[in-house]
Amino acid sequence: MDEKTFAELLELHIRENGYTNYEAAKEAGIGRVNLQRYLSGARVPGIEAFEAILKALPMSRKEREEFCASYELAADGKDLYYLRHFVRGILENAADLCGTEVMQILGGIPENQEKVQIVDGKLAVERFVWGGLAKSMAKKGNVSALLYFPAENFFPGRFLPTYSVDGDSVVSKLKITQMVPLAKRADQAENGFYNLRVLKNLIPLYFQVGSSYETRYYYQDRPDDLGAAAIYPYYAVFEDNVILFSEDMEHAVQIRDEEFAKKYRVMFLMAAGQKNAARKLVTFFEDTAELLWYLAEHDMERCDEIERYSVEYQPCFLLAADREIISAVVRLDGAYKNAFLESALKRADAMRRSARMLHYFTEEGLDAFIENGILTEYPETYLRPLTEAERILVLDRFLEIAKQENITIGIIRPDHLHLKRSINVYLSSACGLNMILYDEKQGLRNMIVEEHSIYHAFKTFILRMEEKRDVLSHEETEAVLKEKREKLWRQMELKK
Repeated sequence: MDEKTFAELLELHIRENGYTNYEAAKEAGIGRVNLQRYLSGARVPGIEAFEAILKALPMSRKEREEFCASYELAADGKDLYYLRHFVRGILENAADLCGTEVMQILGGIPENQEKVQIVDGKLAVERFVWGGLAKSMAKKGNVSALLYFPAENFFPGRFLPTYSVDGDSVVSKLKITQMVPLAKRADQAENGFYNLRVLKNLIPLYFQVGSSYETRYYYQDRPDDLGAAAIYPYYAVFEDNVILFSEDMEHAVQIRDEEFAKKYRVMFLMAAGQKNAARKLVTFFEDTAELLWYLAEHDMERCDEIERYSVEYQPCFLLAADREIISAVVRLDGAYKNAFLESALKRADAMRRSARMLHYFTEEGLDAFIENGILTEYPETYLRPLTEAERILVLDRFLEIAKQENITIGIIRPDHLHLKRSINVYLSSACGLNMILYDEKQGLRNMIVEEHSIYHAFKTFILRMEEKRDVLSHEETEAVLKEKREKLWRQMELKK
């Protein structure tokens, strides 16, 4: 059954609540002629008129969600609506990642297996690959696996073992390279936001495996359409065997032959090494300092020409920092401290001099910073918690920064976008998409995605947040900052 349009749902709720068109228009405070145009589908209401209608028509929570979704689809059109849907899903669910469990590595696979083995069934295929990876990780020395899976609709993380050894994910002990086809027109409806689906499935692997996991991407006209003749389009290459997978990933053939595996490996690495054809999808950073130095090198030139956008759990400390406060809170020593300090100062200056800077953060994150002075975007091994006086100073600077014409600051409405402490997102027109993921066991995980359609999708989402009421207005945000600042100041005074 097809979903009802906004016009159809509007009429349904008017009738179910016993209103005539005249009564509904009067209750919502809008013109009857305009309401008639909304009902006929000739016009879509603006955001103010829609909110008035929503307030006037009693609905259940489920009905309200359906009604709001139908309005967004009518107002934005299919492309923008689904783009926002996919990006919101990544932002809200990127932290729901593969966990790790402590368990023993099972015994090796019998060596007297047949050279060719056929496996049928999706679950059997997954367990089969799990066994191949476990065997590779049990080997000593430099061991690698080369993968080509349908990342857009098959979650490769389900293939990977989740146990830990000495506190680290065992998968990080195996070098994994995966080839990923992407679509150039990935932001168009006909390709189903293919590239965003790929990124959503790969984020947990980077979070779990880190720099031991690498993806190389290339463009294909329709990567999700391999053709009816593609019997075994996907594969995994290990040290001494190759596994070939059917298009639906429900059938597999393993060929245990070192020479055969070597040929596949050589061909894969040749393809992955073609700089113009295959590019690195994600640049992964082991620590925050490494990321800052990368940004200092790539994101500093022509500062006043570069646009920057961020969606973060907490206000960005660097946006309000100067040499005095950074020097006071950095815990590093010697030359390492000086290097970190200089890169942080350059970064702060570049952000404030952006051609355009949108900085959105949560009130929950703001409250956490005010309460304990801990900056979640930096490890506590780098920066100590800020004192109450330092927190007040940072809030004062945010209020000053908010007056700059090139900078927009806003607090995210939690009922529009639930951003977890685990995720920060930063976009730069010079560097692409930067995602910072936080895990209590593995610490901060930093990655940069430079592929243009993924960057464009996130940029489109962030640019529409203010219009879509995803964030408080400038005046509302400023009022909240002032209120929090005064509350903190009074608390500090009471302690004297």
